[in-house]
Amino acid sequence: FGLSSSHAAATLAIILVGYKAEIIDENILNGTIILILCTCVIASFATQNAARKIATTEINIDSDLTDTAERILVPISNPVRIEQLINFSILIKDPKSPEPLYPLTVVADDEKATENLASINTFMEKAKIHASSSNHIARVISRIDTNIADGIARTAKELMITKIILGWHGRLTTIDFFFGTLLENVLAKTGQMIIVTRIIKPLNYVENIHVLIPPAAELELGFAEWVKTIFTLSKQTNSKIFFWGYDQTHIQIKEVIKKNKFEAEYVFRTAKCVTMLKTISGKFLPNDLLVIINARRNSLSYNRQVYQIPGTIEEQFVDSNSIIIYPEQETVYKEVIDLQD
Repeated sequence: FGLSSSHAAATLAIILVGYKAEIIDENILNGTIILILCTCVIASFATQNAARKIATTEINIDSDLTDTAERILVPISNPVRIEQLINFSILIKDPKSPEPLYPLTVVADDEKATENLASINTFMEKAKIHASSSNHIARVISRIDTNIADGIARTAKELMITKIILGWHGRLTTIDFFFGTLLENVLAKTGQMIIVTRIIKPLNYVENIHVLIPPAAELELGFAEWVKTIFTLSKQTNSKIFFWGYDQTHIQIKEVIKKNKFEAEYVFRTAKCVTMLKTISGKFLPNDLLVIINARRNSLSYNRQVYQIPGTIEEQFVDSNSIIIYPEQETVYKEVIDLQD
């Protein structure tokens, strides 16, 4: 129905021929234009909804984790956030992974690029020193690119990165409104898991991790990986996990836990998207951590209500830690990695 119900080019051609031949009058011409508008709009929504349903029924939910080596990219633009981002990256890093952390700084390609790069390299060494103090290796990367999003995307591709850690940049500016935020641009240019952090208090004091999950989150390719990340963070902070979402998603989370033998104290709570954030806020303690599982636009688990939640975090959770996870949406350079093995 969605693919066949719209009327546009042929209908417009026929009606114009009839109008010029004076077979039909202006009223029928105007009515045809309205018909074209209505059918095209209805067909677009019908096709999108049908495609989502077909994808949902045909997709095979895989609760196994891939064997791809974990590589974490940490873009840094503000020297103040260096320790914060490195500390968080260490907490979620798989203890078995031999790969180093990859702190990255991107300098705009202009007449002062070389000068700016030299000054930035000085404070980027702090990231390397801070990681070393925690017995972790950091490979510092500095590059010149047309813009920050392109620099992050190209680096992620070159190094076969699996996770990208970004800092929270707060409210939108006028430039962000017209050209999109850094996060939106990175999401559009990459398929890796992206974690946006808003760390206000030390994570060592976290007592509970509240995970807000949209419907159909289990259908995403990176489902098992973000579940693993949550359990790794829980183990490192010795905290309890509360999964807030739908029963079908909870069933698949239990499968992931069972297959991968994750160990932590966890509880499942059923909640709908409309009231999920309000329900969590009533159970939220000062030292708790809020985790929002979000999704890129047009993905299977994209939910408009959940997608808009980050804009209200600063108002509802003023002094609380929160992170937003955008799961992987595609297999990241798996063919290249297999060839190298």
